[in-house]
Amino acid sequence: MTKEMKRPISNITQDSIKPLLSNAVEFYTNKNREAHKCIQERDEYINYLESKLSNAKPQLFYLKNKLTGFYLFKAFGGKYGEEFYRSTINLTDDFKFTQQEINGMEVGSYEQIEVEE
Repeated sequence: MTKEMKRPISNITQDSIKPLLSNAVEFYTNKNREAHKCIQERDEYINYLESKLSNAKPQLFYLKNKLTGFYLFKAFGGKYGEEFYRSTINLTDDFKFTQQEINGMEVGSYEQIEVEE
């Protein structure tokens, strides 16, 4: 072996490597804690959004007959009726329909009017 090809002598001892390993372990432990905290915050935010969506009220509509101007209402026994009103101010909950209810009905001659609350 030539002088240039000699292996370098390592000055690393057990006492000198312990602090380096300790720092590395501490660094990765802290990064792991930060990642865990981010995941927890993300999960909390997702739960918050899901609770807001599940508590959201569906959009309600009045159904006004385009030919007569009468409003459709839910009558007793699953039947429907119509009544004339000049405005929607005095209409009760019986006159309000969700989009899901409307989709299950034949409402071709009715105008959908959004309920403003």
